Amino acid sequence: MRFHHVGLVCRDLAEGKAGLEAMLGLLEWSQSYEDPIQQVCAQFATDAAGMRYELIAPTTEKSPVRAPLQQGKNILNHLAYIVPCLEEQAASLRQQGCLPTGEPQPGIAFAGARIQFFVSPMRWLVELIEQPPKV
Repeated sequence: MRFHHVGLVCRDLAEGKAGLEAMLGLLEWSQSYEDPIQQVCAQFATDAAGMRYELIAPTTEKSPVRAPLQQGKNILNHLAYIVPCLEEQAASLRQQGCLPTGEPQPGIAFAGARIQFFVSPMRWLVELIEQPPKV
């Protein structure tokens, strides 16, 4: 697994961007992505040291990030990793006691590459992002 980003939940992207830049200084921003499957808007930021952050804001009342916002918990939401084969890494995580939160789905922010979330035995979320094969 190769580290990709830290996911941070916010009420809306503009508020999240302002707060992150106030704390970290000037950041390089990606375009924003609306993901109807995950029911969120997301945008990536990279700091001067190369650390990547994903801001995630709910777009519906049923969005999976709505509850963390309302409860004020799990705002630092997940760690994401690029993996060459989603099935192999998912099997490895299951052997380590991680539980999937759902089936793999296409990730809009990753050009449709499959993503899947897991809850670790330590109760933190892991996102796997399948790296497309090189042609």
